[in-house]
Amino acid sequence: MTQPDTLLTAPWADRRSGSVPARPADWRQWHDRDRARIIHSSAFRRLQTKTQVLGMGGSDFHRTRLTHSLETAQIAQGIVIQLAHDPGLAEEARAALPPGTLIEAIALAHDLGHPPFGHGGEVALNWCMRRHGGFEGNAQTLRLIGRLEAHSGAFGLDLARRTMIGVLKYPAPYSRVAHVVAERTGESVRAVDWKPAKCFFDADLSIVEWMLAPFTASDRELFSATSPAGRAAGAPDHRTLDTGILELADDIAYGVHDFEDAIALNLITHDHVDDIWARYRAAVAGLDGAPSDRDIGDLFRDDSARKRAIGLLVNFFIVHIRLVCDGLPANPLLAWSAVLSPEVADFLCALTALVRKQVINQPVVQMLEYRGQEIVRRLFETIGGDPERFLPHLWLDRWRTADANGASRTICDYIASMTDEQATRNYELLFSPRGSPTFGIL
Repeated sequence: MTQPDTLLTAPWADRRSGSVPARPADWRQWHDRDRARIIHSSAFRRLQTKTQVLGMGGSDFHRTRLTHSLETAQIAQGIVIQLAHDPGLAEEARAALPPGTLIEAIALAHDLGHPPFGHGGEVALNWCMRRHGGFEGNAQTLRLIGRLEAHSGAFGLDLARRTMIGVLKYPAPYSRVAHVVAERTGESVRAVDWKPAKCFFDADLSIVEWMLAPFTASDRELFSATSPAGRAAGAPDHRTLDTGILELADDIAYGVHDFEDAIALNLITHDHVDDIWARYRAAVAGLDGAPSDRDIGDLFRDDSARKRAIGLLVNFFIVHIRLVCDGLPANPLLAWSAVLSPEVADFLCALTALVRKQVINQPVVQMLEYRGQEIVRRLFETIGGDPERFLPHLWLDRWRTADANGASRTICDYIASMTDEQATRNYELLFSPRGSPTFGIL
């Protein structure tokens, strides 16, 4: 196996540009710099007005993609700290754990590629790009950090190799995992038909090849293997240790914090939670840090009690994460995986399913998601139909130098970069008689 202590040095600390930042009296490590580059990026700032679950509106309580990313980063750090303090952890596994600022950087970056209007926008762009390489949010994140964000010209944010691999959830190209859907002439775009394949874009293959170059050939093959029983429909079966920690943190943040939002907004009731607790209480009640009946009741007592109970639930999930080794890959980043104990994972899945049933799948929420989907689709068709007229100069220059697929990808990149508010304003300007001709909105 690769010596674990090399996982924080070359080639894992290398940047695609080949440059080594040199500033007088700057003592930061490479992962500290990566975290700073992400926080100061335009894509990160745009997350403050991108949909999480409940969408933007009059309430300032519910979460956005930005607050979700911050909470995911905090939970990911907590997972690393918890794992590092496991007295039974093998030294090789301990040495493979990412530093706190590295896992935080990965978590802060993980949603950068999400388009306006969440999954509605993602479905719309995947449909619009159906003949030009598709669309998927995580693939767009890789494209942003590896190409589009302003920091180093053609290299995007030019993050270190290990940071970029941690962000890469799905190491398979679109052309290998995409599913073909028969188009229905004259019908609306159905979300169930155009749910994106879990992938990276074929146009970004050279970035992924650079990222995976230090792995052995057998490890690369294993890492990108897919099967019908993969982690998600069409998705590769494997992930790195850092990505596994990120995904657990993401699941906890989504499953618990969106659950909290739904309770606070009276979309999930005491009866809903009592029903779940009755089903899972016996399985989890005796475990370390498990909530008590009183803790579950505190979710509905008052704001302070609910916040304390939510913190307890987050901690409960974190303390039941362990590292396991499958013994196959040569590299520790692939050999070790972070997993949640089965009974605790089932409880978390039940909370997530409740949010989906009581919030996401409600007709009014689906209508809002469809509205966002149609805004994105019409923007793509209109701007793509006359780019010389509608594209801002920076994007127009990219469009003019691209081939056919690259031209469509440029339109896609531009629309994916929009916030919910920006996309709505552009739509109103184009299609509403009352659209206000305000400069600077495109």
